[in-house]
Amino acid sequence: NKQRQETQFSTTYKKNLERTVKKADKEKLTDTIYAFCYTDLDRRICINTIYDGKEPPYFTLYDGKDIEYPLQEYKLPNGQLLRVPPLKNSYYQSLYNSIVFPRTINIEKVDVAEIDSQIVRILKRWFIQPENYFIMARNYIKFTWVYERFRRSPYLYVFGDYGTGKSEWGKFIAWMCQYGLVLDDVTAAALARILDMTNCSVLLDEGDYIDGPESDKIRRILRNGYARNGNYIVTEQDGKKTYTPRVFLVDQPKIIIKRRWTKDDALASRMIPFRLLPHDKEIPRSMRRDDESSWEKTLKSEMADLASLMLSWRWQNIFGRA
Repeated sequence: NKQRQETQFSTTYKKNLERTVKKADKEKLTDTIYAFCYTDLDRRICINTIYDGKEPPYFTLYDGKDIEYPLQEYKLPNGQLLRVPPLKNSYYQSLYNSIVFPRTINIEKVDVAEIDSQIVRILKRWFIQPENYFIMARNYIKFTWVYERFRRSPYLYVFGDYGTGKSEWGKFIAWMCQYGLVLDDVTAAALARILDMTNCSVLLDEGDYIDGPESDKIRRILRNGYARNGNYIVTEQDGKKTYTPRVFLVDQPKIIIKRRWTKDDALASRMIPFRLLPHDKEIPRSMRRDDESSWEKTLKSEMADLASLMLSWRWQNIFGRA
């Protein structure tokens, strides 16, 4: 029954995504865009979505001094109107249910040591890894909350044999990243649109399809997305004989899950690798979680508190020049 439900959810999710993509394509000539976060460092604009699961989601606007909220839309310097992704849209609704959002506004200064401690505490409760893996994980999570400050965006690459826990390790990290979204079996066209439409950090689970039929297109997205403001450009038919170039922003942080190391040397140079090995015999019974469905809900609630702290830390650092 669980497998059937997961299959039904996956099918419904893909249909909703296709429907939303088609609608977005039809509206591409309008001046309205949707995204969960937006930053313009030069103009000191930092916009993030707050959602507590009860009240409607809303934007916060931070300019380096003051915080303005709740906002449902904001006029960007280029004339476009940025709006909170619609909760009632079936596709975005699935995102609201899966992404861990900041749910409160914390204006107090946050100590980075406190953030490090909370991240590692959550990970160590569920995983046995080398100590340097926890250090890399916590730093990458923090990176995603201020990635706009960097000229390059390296990717986390988690690989290992079946049963080593690579998907779980990647998902836990992704949930603590800035608007971390888990994707499975996504096409190049859908990936480019999702990144451009949401501005989320993404995890490509079971990413062996990167070496599949559309491997060249997906790897081009990943190579271009390594640089700040990296774009993926496609030519789309507009009418019978007219072709128009379409540009997608694809520079958001990414986590890739695969069974083997990549054969693409250019892509490998952009990776921070995690190689996972079996540790099952070493795991004490106290760390083995039960099958209660509530464990993930409780975990994500704890991560939402962390996300609220991370958002405050983001505001403290996004416009800094040190």
